[in-house]
Amino acid sequence: MNNLTRLAPNIKIKPEKYEESTPPAIQVGNVRYQEIPVGKVLEPFLDVLANRDTPAQHVNVSVQNKLFNNRIPALLKIYIMPHCPFCPKTVVQILSLAKGNESIKLIIIDGSLFPEIAASDNIHSAPTVLLEDQFRWTGSIQIEEVVDMILTRNPSQLSASSLQAMFEEGGAVEVDARMWRNLSGLHGPLDS
Repeated sequence: MNNLTRLAPNIKIKPEKYEESTPPAIQVGNVRYQEIPVGKVLEPFLDVLANRDTPAQHVNVSVQNKLFNNRIPALLKIYIMPHCPFCPKTVVQILSLAKGNESIKLIIIDGSLFPEIAASDNIHSAPTVLLEDQFRWTGSIQIEEVVDMILTRNPSQLSASSLQAMFEEGGAVEVDARMWRNLSGLHGPLDS
């Protein structure tokens, strides 16, 4: 981080203390980097720092529009490896989703730096994208499929971190309504 501030003096670093069990990370808004952005993933990292839009060709407008009004939090993790030729494209695609919607929390993890975390998520290849530890994509992803899962998943099965974010951000009413819709769809109309 010191080297980064020497190269770009306008970047302000604010170190925070975390519990020892929390791995070190760089937090930029709703994106957490548990990796050292170098090589082909450096440019998307710098775009996030500069608050620039990521290249529009990676996520089309209709996909972004689907997510625009989503208030239900989503936790996405991307596992990458330093020399993976496919990882940078996946990072840019998922970053585009996170930049388009603050309710999407993104963690980018270098599996070679954090092998114990990768092992706990049963990661064997990169790139791998996880949504709420319930859905998994490996290799080349279809971003539309990820968005559809974000929008149609059952809110009663959200992770603890997503539920916490939902309450902190005031989205509990929307999740409650969606949960009732899911219940009534599974069991028929609910009596009042």
